[in-house]
Amino acid sequence: MYIGILGLGTVGKGTLAGLLRNQAEILRRTGIEILVKSVAVRDPQKIVDLLPIGVSLSTPEQSIADPDIEVIVELIGGVSEAYSYVISAIQAGKHVVTANKELLAIHAEEIFSLAQKHQVMVMFEAAVCGGIPIIKVLREGMAGNKISSLFGIINGTSNYILSQMYQMGR
Repeated sequence: MYIGILGLGTVGKGTLAGLLRNQAEILRRTGIEILVKSVAVRDPQKIVDLLPIGVSLSTPEQSIADPDIEVIVELIGGVSEAYSYVISAIQAGKHVVTANKELLAIHAEEIFSLAQKHQVMVMFEAAVCGGIPIIKVLREGMAGNKISSLFGIINGTSNYILSQMYQMGR
């Protein structure tokens, strides 16, 4: 399965490194070979020497239009560009993975509705609860339960700030 990554900041670099480092284990566990085909960035000069062999530099539009790429991983952040690329990817029949909280907070209903129409998945576990797999647990593992509410600090930044406040007595 070929994927295209949009954005190679801190999260994008970590995602790329993790996918490359764990490629054999992912194949062993799932039976699916995950291959990063392309990476799209705003400033190609910053990363041209960092790309591993076999991973090409592209634009978001090229990655989305590439018939080999089945999954677009959106890690550029912000709303405007990310929204445009996610919508284009879904319309092109690509599955989407995003860690973009802001995008989902504003456009989730439209994105998920469009994904259902085009029969693709939008995976967003990394955007919720610091990447703890809570969405899958709630959706699948607790499907027989009626959950009426959920309480907790589910944002890593807020958790860090509140922990610091507690530890420093502020």
